[in-house]
Amino acid sequence: IERKRAEQLLRQSEEQYRTLVDNIQDGVFLIADRRVVFANRAVAQMLGRDPASVLGGNVAGLIAPEDRAWALERYQRRVSGEAVPKEYELRLLHADGVTRVPVNLSVSLISYRGEPAVLGTMRDLTERQRLEERLFQSQKFEALGQLAGGIAHDFNNLLMAIQGSGELLR
Repeated sequence: IERKRAEQLLRQSEEQYRTLVDNIQDGVFLIADRRVVFANRAVAQMLGRDPASVLGGNVAGLIAPEDRAWALERYQRRVSGEAVPKEYELRLLHADGVTRVPVNLSVSLISYRGEPAVLGTMRDLTERQRLEERLFQSQKFEALGQLAGGIAHDFNNLLMAIQGSGELLR
């Protein structure tokens, strides 16, 4: 009876853990030996993939080609025990093979089955970058408006001088 109760409590604990991790907005992942050992639903959604297709795959296939070399080099340095930044940005490759998904990674080195592994979270930066671009465009238009206003003011001053000279001549 005690064993059954312990098994039931373990199942409940695992169910709570799974529910919690699968329903948070940020991606949670575990990488061991360059393979994705665990990834929650948010990771799969960011990549436009089926959750099962992410598991077991080589992490290199998930990283955009332009970021792949330095990201894998950083991964290798981390699992070998070197001090590397724990938080950084990179682009992941969407399932369509074209779209780049900018993410902010926060990673830690842990031990998984006696071997070094990387546990991390990722946050999709697509919307933030879109808002930053809109802000940048709006600032450019504001600066252009100020420049046009300044030119119009200077031109108006010249016209007033010409008009005043014309009146004197008349």
